[in-house]
Amino acid sequence: MLEKEQYLDNKTICRTIKRYRRGKGLKEEEDYIICENGYKVWVDNHFYGSFYCTPEYLEELVIGNLAINGKIKNCREINDIIINNDEIKVFLNNSSFIPGPDNNRKGADFFVYAEDILGLMEKHLQISELHKMTGAVHVMSIADKDSILVTREDVGRHNAVDKVYGYCLQKGISLEDKLLLSSGRITHEICYKAFNMGLKFLVSRAAVTSMAVEFALAHDMTVIGFTREERFNIYTGTRRVKLKN
Repeated sequence: MLEKEQYLDNKTICRTIKRYRRGKGLKEEEDYIICENGYKVWVDNHFYGSFYCTPEYLEELVIGNLAINGKIKNCREINDIIINNDEIKVFLNNSSFIPGPDNNRKGADFFVYAEDILGLMEKHLQISELHKMTGAVHVMSIADKDSILVTREDVGRHNAVDKVYGYCLQKGISLEDKLLLSSGRITHEICYKAFNMGLKFLVSRAAVTSMAVEFALAHDMTVIGFTREERFNIYTGTRRVKLKN
């Protein structure tokens, strides 16, 4: 039985647990647990969906999700966002949703040096203190060739993508020549989200799925996996990776 819990902030709880170690038995210790909250989202008084996420950057989450799914094109289409406990109400300036995402995006072509990809991933993985503390969040960053522009972490990788996109929409950051950096695996759904954001370049520390590769090939995207220390694997879009002379 867990005897004690303490909220350290809106993201983590410190609880007293029993930890087992081989040869040493059970010992009472403190452990940090990531917070996960549920929210019901309403758009123009119509139920949009439920989100289970790390309880921060909720406006970015909703904005990014609406845009990725083609419900809005920019922040100017949002009149107001009201967050009240576990409910998020969004009011649009237009009277109805846009039918769906724009699947005819054509991003600008560009390249990144291989050494810079390794450097960006190293910076990306160092940013998240929450991941180091709990080991329970996915970390997503948007970067240009030289630096990390924004990083968000969440219990759900899809939520983290929505949040970084929401930030970029709020700040007016174009993603045509940017990279999405991920701490977790790249799946078909992550590629689909990235494509609808206007991204062409995805880099992960982890694995890449077969459907992600198929989607990337069909949409001329660069997908890189297992980016660790001195190496990475290029699965699609090799022409966007250059070697320094």
